[in-house]
Amino acid sequence: MNTVIDYQRLLPAWQTLQSVAPIAHIESETGYEQATVLLNSLLDIVRDDAKHPL
Repeated sequence: MNTVIDYQRLLPAWQTLQSVAPIAHIESETGYEQATVLLNSLLDIVRDDAKHPL
């Protein structure tokens, strides 16, 4: 799969996402726990619905 990523369009979307969700480089056990909580929360919402917008 050779997907070309438009980084100019991605950057504002990424910054918006970071402003509402704690997404960052994991540098500590606390950061790992926060990322795990976020991902588990998303999985609880989406479940196995491959067409869910999240």
